[in-house]
Amino acid sequence: MSKLSFAVPCVVKDLELLKLCIYSLFSLFENNDIDDIYIIVPSRETHLFQNIFNYYKQVIILDENNVFSSNTQSGWHKQQMLKLYISNIIKSEYYILLDADCFLTKRINISDIIIDNRPIVSLMHKHKNNWLIKSCNYFNLDYNKIPDPILNVTPQILKTSIVKELIINHDVHSLINSGCNEYWLYFCYLLTKYSFNEVYNLGDNKCHCLECSNYNYVSKLPYPLYNKGIWVKKCMKNKSIEEVINDMVIDDSVIFTLIQSNMGLPNTYLQFIYNNI
Repeated sequence: MSKLSFAVPCVVKDLELLKLCIYSLFSLFENNDIDDIYIIVPSRETHLFQNIFNYYKQVIILDENNVFSSNTQSGWHKQQMLKLYISNIIKSEYYILLDADCFLTKRINISDIIIDNRPIVSLMHKHKNNWLIKSCNYFNLDYNKIPDPILNVTPQILKTSIVKELIINHDVHSLINSGCNEYWLYFCYLLTKYSFNEVYNLGDNKCHCLECSNYNYVSKLPYPLYNKGIWVKKCMKNKSIEEVINDMVIDDSVIFTLIQSNMGLPNTYLQFIYNNI
């Protein structure tokens, strides 16, 4: 079975979270199943990341301008472009896109990700939003007829060859600037050329999404990529640090979880996670 690559755009303000992300991958994902882990960073920050991660043989620090260069895009829009254009560098058939605030919570290998020759996928219920509607309109897809559930966002696994087709045949730069997003451009393009379950292992295709007062439960499928995470401050309301982290980490049904980078959690939280994965 082939190996998997990972790609993580990052900036220096999220460096502490990224350390946890990378540590979790090497601690819990079978190292022999990892092709490369690409960390994509601003030009001025490459040396900082190289100094920290150079002892990981499979980690490659990339100057973002060597992945995608634009004088008209920065910030979130540019990050979306980087997640697609990294496909030109990826060598593996599939790659998993992460943000710095995602981390692995379960010991796994590639056979947990690729099942019956198709990767598992993070899904969400179809819901009307401008990003999805604009992507559907561009590809002449009827929103009401696209499948439910649909492709979710990060963490997500993409098929390298399909991403390459997308960026070769369509002006994704202009489309993202006009209000589409990277995941649903990819998803809508996929639907025009392939069938969803031809590319991905959708399990029994039943999506159960719940919103609780303290946590968001996302993509609760037979093969979820992630589940509980700290999205907002209320996730931590009336809970001790141990209770919050244990709820996220000690759950055998999930693979990834996340702590939104704008939570500003103290290092004691991160250290507790290090100690429990």
